[in-house]
Amino acid sequence: MTRQLGALLVLLVAAPAGGLNMLDGVRKLLLKRDSAFLYQEKALFMPGANARTEAAAKTACASGDRAAILKAVDDLEAVCVADDFLDTDAARLDGRWRLLATVAGRKPGDDLENMGRANAVNASGLVLDTSEKLPIQAFDVARSRVANEIGFDAFGGCTVRVSGGFRRGANGRRADVLFDNLEVFGSGDKRLFSAGWVFSLINAVKPDLRGEGGEAWLETTYLSPTMRCGRGNKGSVFVLEKTDEPCALDPAAF
Repeated sequence: MTRQLGALLVLLVAAPAGGLNMLDGVRKLLLKRDSAFLYQEKALFMPGANARTEAAAKTACASGDRAAILKAVDDLEAVCVADDFLDTDAARLDGRWRLLATVAGRKPGDDLENMGRANAVNASGLVLDTSEKLPIQAFDVARSRVANEIGFDAFGGCTVRVSGGFRRGANGRRADVLFDNLEVFGSGDKRLFSAGWVFSLINAVKPDLRGEGGEAWLETTYLSPTMRCGRGNKGSVFVLEKTDEPCALDPAAF
């Protein structure tokens, strides 16, 4: 099958300009393929490369080494850069993603390899250590909401969830995010309190922490059914793995 497709592509590209009108038309159509088609084609013909690179990325993330994590992100982006999926199939972002590793920056242009903080999340200036437990990032595309859930062993076990709305950003891979709520859940996963005023205070005191229009942003640079990589407005990088684990928090909605 692959050999036949290759022969057809050669025929289409090599056909003389004065050749069959049908071939000429198909050739022009192929040359004008959009980014989504190119993404799908590359993912289709390189499943082995994707799987190997994702496996290597998981190993690098488990090491906690900043340089190894950054190289893993570069390697995944080289295998298959994400298309403008927010414009064509935003549902691919939906669901729950477990954070395998992150290198957090504090401002754009930070030298992450030498200055970045491994396994920490910067949510509009609220920097949380994620080394104790792997956090979850959840997207509810239908409601245009995103949340980060981070568990801690302190106080007998608790979970902090920061959430907010998102919308399409400067391109079809970038989501502009405006965090608006912070919730704390106790050991029984019941919500103890909610403090949306935290982000109102941060935005008022440190407006430079926000992106244009008041939002932070997260750009997905690699996306497969099982793994996702992203880069944030502070220069931070993220590697996440899709999980079917349901949300145990009450309430689950964010």
